[in-house]
Amino acid sequence: PCHVDKIQADWELYSSLRNRFRSKHLVDDFVQQHFQNHTVIGIHVRAGNGEGGDFERKGRTIENPQVWVHQVSQLLQTFLQNQRQSSAKVLPPPRLYIATDTPSMVTLFRDELQSDGISVLDLPQQGRREEGQGVLF
Repeated sequence: PCHVDKIQADWELYSSLRNRFRSKHLVDDFVQQHFQNHTVIGIHVRAGNGEGGDFERKGRTIENPQVWVHQVSQLLQTFLQNQRQSSAKVLPPPRLYIATDTPSMVTLFRDELQSDGISVLDLPQQGRREEGQGVLF
């Protein structure tokens, strides 16, 4: 468990970083446009986008992306079902926001979740490399 002072210090640090982010207005506009009146769950998937070297040597790749996305999607659906059952009120429709270095992850999640009525969103990135071309820092 975190100490209250640590939580407060972290909140202040990350709030100040967010306020200095040069593309903050784009993120705020996206949130205003797409997150209102929805239950939004966010996920960050660092799949490497074909990156080798240290990323691959440390076993950070996702061995089978289709299986991995299927399993994560099942966990998401179970979580949402539990939230609906434990809530005294009707929850807004769900959306999954995905931040990733690998464009195909967005497509895999969309394909997996569309039949369950869970829309998948991503904020298009400037400088995201083509599928399998590694990452930019």
